Amino acid sequence: MSLQSWAAWYARQGLEIFPVHVAVSGSCSCGVPGCNSPGKHPATKHGVKDATSDMAQIVKWWVENPSYNIGLHCNQFTVLDVDGEIGKESLRKFVKQNKDLTSFMNGPRAKTGGGGYHFFFKASDIGNKVGIAPGLDLRGAGGYVIAAPSLHHSGKRYEWDIGLNEGLIPDVPGWVRYLVKKQSGQFKSIQTRSNGEKPKIDIDALPSIANGTRHNELTRLAGRLFWEGRGFSEVAELLNKINFSKCSPPLGQRDIDRIVRGIARKEGLVG
Repeated sequence: MSLQSWAAWYARQGLEIFPVHVAVSGSCSCGVPGCNSPGKHPATKHGVKDATSDMAQIVKWWVENPSYNIGLHCNQFTVLDVDGEIGKESLRKFVKQNKDLTSFMNGPRAKTGGGGYHFFFKASDIGNKVGIAPGLDLRGAGGYVIAAPSLHHSGKRYEWDIGLNEGLIPDVPGWVRYLVKKQSGQFKSIQTRSNGEKPKIDIDALPSIANGTRHNELTRLAGRLFWEGRGFSEVAELLNKINFSKCSPPLGQRDIDRIVRGIARKEGLVG
């Protein structure tokens, strides 16, 4: 089936989708030179907030560009996003440690165009988490994944191994919840004030970030800051402070900007 037909199929299942830019010959259809998220970021102004199952709107989008990739809002699932070989190695390690093949054998799963996987679990209260382990992210309400048969910038397509209607959707594994709690515990926050001010992060209480782990750790921290509801400028400012106080040597400003913008696009916060 074409991307248009697949978009209509998702809508008929009651799933909310929206158009995502597509990469052709390595260039993103957004038209931005050197786009750092080609074929993965929203083609609409409000990103995942525009997601809908309204057939008329979906037909309009894919008539506008039949090649648009498909962004699937994860409001009805919790999705474990396994990123490439690093993510697969992490997953193998935790599955072996927890003797938990059952959670991953028969439930819905898709191969990503980048060589990873999307594993679908029942909706939960976890939300969106970046970097719960190397190469492992979680997507829930307010987040999205690229759905099959979208085209990855590598030229490979996303494809279902076990479709959404082909297997029972399992609960989120307990060890995944443990990783989320462990990640959250790395932040020391001051209680929210009565005026609604966001909790302050005690940067001094964060552990030092070793050379060789700077990019992964700062990416994880940026994801956490966005998840707390902070805006683009605030996340950029905080990440710069963490970079200069905890990384030795600190990453360059261009690297920090790429991390912040990359996470913002992944979360559908910028176009």
